[in-house]
Amino acid sequence: MRELRNLSCLVLCGGQGTRLRGVIPDKPKSLAEVNGHPFLFFLLEQISSFGCSEVTLCTGYMGEKIEERVGQQYGRLKIRYSHESVPLGTAGAVKAAIDKVGSGAILVLNGDSYIEYDLKKFFQAHRLSSTSFSMLLVRVSDSRRYGLVQMNDLQQVTGFLEKPTDKIGSYGLINAGTYLIERNVVEAFPPQIPLSMETNIIPTLVSSRVHGFVSGGRFIDIGTPASYLEASE
Repeated sequence: MRELRNLSCLVLCGGQGTRLRGVIPDKPKSLAEVNGHPFLFFLLEQISSFGCSEVTLCTGYMGEKIEERVGQQYGRLKIRYSHESVPLGTAGAVKAAIDKVGSGAILVLNGDSYIEYDLKKFFQAHRLSSTSFSMLLVRVSDSRRYGLVQMNDLQQVTGFLEKPTDKIGSYGLINAGTYLIERNVVEAFPPQIPLSMETNIIPTLVSSRVHGFVSGGRFIDIGTPASYLEASE
């Protein structure tokens, strides 16, 4: 699919990973090793398998270590970098990297989570929805770390529920941290200020239609010591 080959991809690797400092004190969390390989490599392998040709890594904390480890090429993927000198948050980092984007739609991934999905189907659903923002969702049995996403029968995101305090009632859809965003949406983000995709951007777009695409694949998140230790399984 030609559109996927030319699709601009951004991987968010700038987080400080404070919760993982006790486990990996000497590297950014996207380089945390899972079964002998940096977690970021699994994401790059997946992006390459989709047929994409280029990725921009949005770095911040210990960004030089990511550049040293990955370099300018990973397999057939050309690697670019967008480095933030001060923390900008998930949406702020995307805005800062807009000059690296050559396509109309942008694939954005969190550098500390992995989900199995079909990008071709995700992209086609995004186009058919005629919306400018699509988010990948996954169903989990325990959403206490994430909060729940509400969606109607038309696959439109309608709202968000706060993180449940107990496991009862916590089964449902969560934000998997992977998005397809039209360039004009990112261009409208305020520049050079910290912005969170989850709290500052997505809730403001719900009224103008955010499309939800549900994946039935496995979801892996290494954001906490417990989930990081479980990732190898």
